[in-house]
Amino acid sequence: MLVHGATLTRATYALMGCLLVGVVVAILLAGPDPWWHRQVSALAASPGLHADVFNVTLITAGGICLVSAARFGPPLRALVRCGALHPRGFAIVRAAYLIEAVAFLGAGIVSMRLSLPWHNVFGVGLLAGPLLLMLSAPHIFPTQHPGARMRMIVATVIVVVAIVLFVPLHLVNLTVMEIAVFLATFGWLGTTMRWLADTLDARKRGPGRLRVSL
Repeated sequence: MLVHGATLTRATYALMGCLLVGVVVAILLAGPDPWWHRQVSALAASPGLHADVFNVTLITAGGICLVSAARFGPPLRALVRCGALHPRGFAIVRAAYLIEAVAFLGAGIVSMRLSLPWHNVFGVGLLAGPLLLMLSAPHIFPTQHPGARMRMIVATVIVVVAIVLFVPLHLVNLTVMEIAVFLATFGWLGTTMRWLADTLDARKRGPGRLRVSL
């Protein structure tokens, strides 16, 4: 079976594009509602079209993650065979996307209006998938260039700083923390999946052209 690295990048870019477009549309529809004083999920706190758009965006993102986890099998196996992915990485990458699927679906179905505690549980769960990959990266990506590892460290530092500024110091609100963490984790995820895709495609072109950096 012909395996393309584009399977990895298309799914990841579709996820990020869905979230970006959906959230922006919900913000535009929300009008003067000061949702940013609370958290991003406050876009669905009051009834209206903006809330429906936001919830449907999360559910759609969950569906994309679910389909991605199923379709990633062939390219991930190919990466294992060419040495760019540790055998354990096959399960870890798919598990990360399955965790994201559950978290997105849960946050979209159980909105703030239905149950704030459960919605927040699913919201926190959205961090689990990218963080699982970030913490596992040094062990499951043996051919990753030091520059790529540095990007992972920078993303991790941004996440930690954003959480510290919000929780103990109270220098930023929850909305700022959520946006910073999202940009750091999903930005790193996008570049990492692009590197895996390029590595796989380079391996198909010839063993001497295996790409090891971003």
